[in-house]
Amino acid sequence: MRVKRLAIPSIIVAFLVLGCASETPADKTQPRNVAGDCGERQCQEVLADLGDSFPEQIAEWERECSDSKYLNLKVFQNQGQPQRVSFFCWDKPLGNGNRTGTWLGVLPLVANDSTFVKPLACSNSDQQCQKVLPQLRTNAPELVQKAEFKCATKQGSLFLRVFEQEIDIRCGFFATSVWDENGDGLVDNEDPVSVDISVGTFKP
Repeated sequence: MRVKRLAIPSIIVAFLVLGCASETPADKTQPRNVAGDCGERQCQEVLADLGDSFPEQIAEWERECSDSKYLNLKVFQNQGQPQRVSFFCWDKPLGNGNRTGTWLGVLPLVANDSTFVKPLACSNSDQQCQKVLPQLRTNAPELVQKAEFKCATKQGSLFLRVFEQEIDIRCGFFATSVWDENGDGLVDNEDPVSVDISVGTFKP
């Protein structure tokens, strides 16, 4: 059986070709669905804004919270502070709706939140820290700034471990497992565990 060919005007053909040529994989990329409690705004909108302000950190958390899990946001405000956003990664819910998850960290709701990052400082009794910190700030200012920001996302405290060959900037914080007991995506219980991680290394 012969298939009758349709006569398509050349201008339409050109339009279709140009349209296909200009389409990229990014055009088909759908924004990730997120839920949570973001006040009067949609959490999808909040995530998009934070992605513009803190692209590296958002990309890292999205990698940690793979597509088989659920990214959740919670906007909050402590007394005397600007609004912040907590990030959670939930596992798939069980049959009864319960699920477990992990607290990923926190970001300021606005990029110009001057109170979000706490500068690395030495205690009065830590003479070793007082000796090397000026060297760190002079020779590796970007490293220190990145370490301060990274630790702020964990709401942690910075300290130094000084070795003969390197200086390790570390962040102590509470790694928190969370539970949702009614399927609403909000934290009903949590279990914080004190940990510390390296957030920067300098070799003099």
